[in-house]
Amino acid sequence: MSIFTTIAKGAATLGGSAYDYLTPGTGMSRVTQWGASLPKAPAAPPTPNYGAGSSSSTSTTGGPDLAAVYNQELAAYKAANPPAPVPRLVTMDTQGAWNQATQMATAAVTPIYQQKMSDFLNAQNVALQQQTTNINTQKAALDTTLSNALQDTQTQRQRTAEDTASSNEDTQAAQDYAARTGGLSFDSANRALTEGVGAAGTGESGLGQGQVTEAAKAYGLQSNEQLRQSDNKIAAATTLMGRTFQDLGTSDTRSTATDVTGKANLDVNLEQFIQNQGVALTGEQHTEALNQAQDIASQTGSDEQKLVNQWLGSLSGKGYTSQEIANAASIYKG
Repeated sequence: MSIFTTIAKGAATLGGSAYDYLTPGTGMSRVTQWGASLPKAPAAPPTPNYGAGSSSSTSTTGGPDLAAVYNQELAAYKAANPPAPVPRLVTMDTQGAWNQATQMATAAVTPIYQQKMSDFLNAQNVALQQQTTNINTQKAALDTTLSNALQDTQTQRQRTAEDTASSNEDTQAAQDYAARTGGLSFDSANRALTEGVGAAGTGESGLGQGQVTEAAKAYGLQSNEQLRQSDNKIAAATTLMGRTFQDLGTSDTRSTATDVTGKANLDVNLEQFIQNQGVALTGEQHTEALNQAQDIASQTGSDEQKLVNQWLGSLSGKGYTSQEIANAASIYKG
């Protein structure tokens, strides 16, 4: 029975008279007598003391104690409908979890990129060794070419000197032979001329002496001409040898310059190769650093979710309800 029904019944029988609470517009001022004289209207009931919690249900006027009835009904309602417990707010150290996830991600990702950079550097070292070997091989080829060229010119010098010396010896020998044979011929002819002049009786005359003198003069001119020609031939051969030596020296200089220039160019090529490797290394380091940072960030997010899931899984063992755990999951799970 509700509190309003109890109040209505108690009021209807108050003092043995019936009160009309139902006719609109009359309220407490209209009273209908049912077979008896109507007494004076009772005094207003006392203000209920809702905090008193009285166990009596009878008022001082003989009617029901409305406060007691209300408190009883309220107590029964509270007993039948206990308040739902307020879920506790579960908090997580998100900064600590993020730091731990970052450390985990860094530890997992960093070795991968360290190996990548190690492989890149090893590949560069192999390429540099190959390039250096190639450069050294080309330098050795230049040295071989220069050595062969210098040997060839030296051989030409030796042969030219030998040929010139042999030619000059032959020329000198021919000159000496001509001088000896010419002298013998002159002596023989001069004796014959002298004897003929003497036999003719003209030896003392100017004519005879003139013939002998002319013959001697002719012989001298012929001898001098032969000597001049021989000397000129020797000089020409010697001059030719000198010019040949000069040409060979120029060839040696050019060969040496070619060797030096070729080696210098190879050194420049090697230096440029090393510089290009440095540029490539810088670019690779920059690219891999960006990739590593991106991978660490991605892995950190994944690891953080793992830590959140682990933390959520541990809450049930710490006395938290499923609703509290669900609330925490809605907050911290991404």
